[in-house]
Amino acid sequence: MELTLVDCVRTGSLVVAFFALLLVDRRSWITADALLSFVVGAVLVAAPQYILDFQVEGTLSPTHLLIARILGIALFTGAIMFWTTRDTWDGTVPITLLMSRVFSCSLIVLAQICLHWGTEKGKKNVNWNYTHITFGMVCNVLWLLLSLVHVLRSSDFSTYPQHNIRINTLLHVDSWLTCLLSALFLAFPDVVLSVLVNSICEDPNVVHLHLMRVIGIHGIGSAIVSLQAPGFLHECDKRVQFVARIIGQVMMLILTASLLYLDRLNLRQAGLVSAVLGPSLLNAMLGYYAGGTANYKAKSR
Repeated sequence: MELTLVDCVRTGSLVVAFFALLLVDRRSWITADALLSFVVGAVLVAAPQYILDFQVEGTLSPTHLLIARILGIALFTGAIMFWTTRDTWDGTVPITLLMSRVFSCSLIVLAQICLHWGTEKGKKNVNWNYTHITFGMVCNVLWLLLSLVHVLRSSDFSTYPQHNIRINTLLHVDSWLTCLLSALFLAFPDVVLSVLVNSICEDPNVVHLHLMRVIGIHGIGSAIVSLQAPGFLHECDKRVQFVARIIGQVMMLILTASLLYLDRLNLRQAGLVSAVLGPSLLNAMLGYYAGGTANYKAKSR
């Protein structure tokens, strides 16, 4: 495997951007993170082949494109949280977002290391190529380092009391539901594929499995934010997490409806997807309208 001129230009551009972003402040990096996540997520949703083609050996199937679109939705919803809270005066919010990014990028890099130098299961009729290392892995490593550097530069570490109020309780529920669903994608990607999209999915290969794991990892990062969000000072910052969740779940339902219309999912599968997404969507809607009302407490005896 040899580096081509195009690979060198791509990797060199990432390194130059890395050093340039080291010079900016935390707010500027969070803004850049939001914009990059939005652009990459939008491209993955609209035309995923433009991001996958040059990193993959073999022909992409409709299932590859479907999974990439789900990943794009995950990135898009993360961008909403970063962008909306970039001007907050509560230092807990940006530090929590950046730490969630550190965790997710670390897990993605670990998955990429195992993918290329470990014992990744799955057929290799469609496989990741060397560009996935020189571009995809380098991008995640630099993303991780930038987020970590801006966390270490921060001096406003703090948290606030997590009062027994409805919005905090619903954030905890959101964290649990998101973590549970993400764990399925991360630990059992082949099972999720076989249950949800078995009518359009050939035998899972390493590209399928890795994309599924990355979706799960981004979901775990989002669950970390929901877990810490009850310690945010302002309710508006807490509510943004519910807004992002609602938009993401609605986009997933629209994607499911389009697949059902195109006869690429049957009614049973579409119903299963809706049943899986329903509790999270309902909880997010309740959380968006919940306020600082105290939870019900039974009278002490």
